[in-house]
Amino acid sequence: MLKRQQQGIEADMEHARRRTGTGISLTRRGLVIAGLGASAVLAGLAGGKIEKAHGFSALQQQGQPDWRFCGKCNGMFFSGRDGTYYRQNQRCPGSGLHEPMGYNFVLPHDVPASATAQPDWRFCGKCNGMFFSGRDGTYYRQNQRCPASGLHEPMGYNFVLPHQGIVPDGSAPLNPTEQQILDQVNAIHRESCGTTLQVDPRLVGVARRHADDLSRHPGPPGLWEKGDANRQGHIGSDGSDAATRISREVGRVGTENAYVRYYIGSAPAPEFQHALDYWRNSPGHNATMRNCSYRTTGVGVAVGKGFVPAGQPNAGAPATLHYFIQTFAQ
Repeated sequence: MLKRQQQGIEADMEHARRRTGTGISLTRRGLVIAGLGASAVLAGLAGGKIEKAHGFSALQQQGQPDWRFCGKCNGMFFSGRDGTYYRQNQRCPGSGLHEPMGYNFVLPHDVPASATAQPDWRFCGKCNGMFFSGRDGTYYRQNQRCPASGLHEPMGYNFVLPHQGIVPDGSAPLNPTEQQILDQVNAIHRESCGTTLQVDPRLVGVARRHADDLSRHPGPPGLWEKGDANRQGHIGSDGSDAATRISREVGRVGTENAYVRYYIGSAPAPEFQHALDYWRNSPGHNATMRNCSYRTTGVGVAVGKGFVPAGQPNAGAPATLHYFIQTFAQ
């Protein structure tokens, strides 16, 4: 343990010895894995003007370089300046030592957490990897698997990693609003078909991701406004339509109902009844809910800041928008 504490001090000293300037060195060794690009937001902290203080950049004082992607296990590990730091401790799940590739990541640490930055990511003194420890070091402890053996051993900085919010998927249970939509639509479906639609988590994921996609592209003009005037809200930012999104996820024919409600000024929590009333009174949407060839469904709701859609009163005015999506598949 004393040796590891000494190594931890050496890690801090190594960090302090980094050269002046931005502290960013985007290097490449061989093929850079395409998927690494999404994590470049970490290195993006170097963008813009960086103030110097005592010979070190502001970034260097709050970010540690030399975190690398491993080409053997796809994990993140600390390599040190020359790639050999803590080499004696490296344990790659792939076998042997980690293989650094691609970017030199600079990870922020010991800075305030926020709605878009999660703390409690730690360096493991046994395997050199990055793992999530939780506030008291025990979160997900039952799931920890250190490649060296047993549990991870947190050391050094408390890394605070930026993120863009939770990626919607279908793994979480329906929230109350989504459940109310399902219950109401199933009552309508039962009137016509005598059966209810079964929730498919994959379709929930499709619905949630599309609702989230709409909320992230408010315009003006917003993503909701793409497509024919009478079929707005069904085009994704990747150009996909509902049938394509459903087919590529579950391999079956499907469609969706979509509804947006906007509020200028203060807005309440999403109110599902507005969506249900609209769908029930729209011949096309009502026919979808009563189509007995559909057996499975998913629901997603998202909220975002944006602008009143074109063709509506006060079009273009800043507003809060509530997006309601229900997917259906055979």
